[in-house]
Amino acid sequence: MFKKIICTPLIWLILIAILVFVAFYLFGFRIVYSPDIEYNWEAIAAVGQWAMLLIAILIPIAAVYFEHRLQESKSDIGDSNMKLLNELKEYKIQSEAKFEMLSEALQMFGDVNRPSKQKSDKEAREDLKEDVLKFINISMRAHTSQVAEHIGVSEIEAWNILQELYMHDGLISSAGTPHKDNMDRNVWLRKRRK
Repeated sequence: MFKKIICTPLIWLILIAILVFVAFYLFGFRIVYSPDIEYNWEAIAAVGQWAMLLIAILIPIAAVYFEHRLQESKSDIGDSNMKLLNELKEYKIQSEAKFEMLSEALQMFGDVNRPSKQKSDKEAREDLKEDVLKFINISMRAHTSQVAEHIGVSEIEAWNILQELYMHDGLISSAGTPHKDNMDRNVWLRKRRK
C-alpha cells in the first residue's frame, strides 16, 4: 500500500514543488510586500522565461508517460477479460456436461426429450458474428488468428466474418487497412462509442 502511494505521479509533483520552494528560499527568494522595494522587472522576466522553458519540456514528457500508462491499463484489462471469458467457457462446458448426464438419467426414468438445436446456416452465421463481436469487445483488440481460434473456424472464415462486421455492419474497427494479404498482422478493435 505504501509503495503504491509513493509511486503516484501526484505525490512526486508535490515533492518536486516542495523542493523547488525550499531551493528558492535558500537562494534568497522571499514573499514580501513592501512598497519601498524596487523591483527588477528584467530578473522577474528571466525567471518566468526559465519556468516556461521547464514547463514546455515537462508537458510533452508527461503526456507521453500518461498515454503509455493508459495503453498498459487497456492491455491489462483486455487480458483479464480474456481470462474471465475462458473461465466462463469452461463453466459452460462443465454445466452442459452435467446437463447431458441429468438428461440421460431422466430419459432412463421417463420420456423426457431435450429440444433439438438444429439451426439454419444463416442463424449459425449470425451466432458466429455475435460471438466474434463479444470476443473483440471483451479483449479490446484481437488478431484474426485469435478470433479463428476462439470460434473454432479457419482463419479465412474468421477473416470473412470480421470483414462483414467491419465493412457491412460497422460494429468493429481495424488498426490499419484490412487486406487478405496481411490478415495475420491485422488488429481488430472494438468500435468506439460516440
